[in-house]
Amino acid sequence: ESALPADHFHNEQITAGAIRLQQLKMLAVDACRNENNEVARQLLGRMLHTVQDFYSHSNWVELGLNMPNDQLARSTLLGQIVNSSITACFACDSPASCRDNINAYVLRNRLLTTGHFSLNPFATKPAGRCSHGGPLDRTAGTNTPHDGISKDTLDAPHGHLHLAAAALAALSTHDLLRDVWLAVGNEKFHQLLGLGSLAESLRKNTAS
Repeated sequence: ESALPADHFHNEQITAGAIRLQQLKMLAVDACRNENNEVARQLLGRMLHTVQDFYSHSNWVELGLNMPNDQLARSTLLGQIVNSSITACFACDSPASCRDNINAYVLRNRLLTTGHFSLNPFATKPAGRCSHGGPLDRTAGTNTPHDGISKDTLDAPHGHLHLAAAALAALSTHDLLRDVWLAVGNEKFHQLLGLGSLAESLRKNTAS
């Protein structure tokens, strides 16, 4: 997958990420309808990667939202986004203090944000914004890799929420695959999964 921020919901590219998801789903459905299933699978893989990154790289879980965002790949409006005049995250000095590095105002008003990420050793981020964090992210500073909101792994800055993010990502994956199934129908979805013809499978099962 590319390193564009919207592909991973980095750098507060929330609307751009939402647009990407809608486009990928539309292209995947079209490819499946035309029985170009290898292309459809690749497009779905890219789409689901971005969907899953939404939960790991945004503050959706920290907002106390325990259900998937039902607008992913369905709308460009994923929620009310933190504007630039509001501090989204505060700097933190230790892994323990970073558990509470998101502004309480943001949490209380359920404002959406995502972490900034860069491999560039000279990278900076706008003041008051959140970092992704971790050993590779330079926006958090080389001496404070724990300063971020990533939930990619159990040892990420917000790794205590990794399992919650993963569970929501799994539910979203299920919901969006169901969208594709409903859009293309039983037969083509069966083929998309590499199971061959549904009609042929039913015929064989009936015969046996």
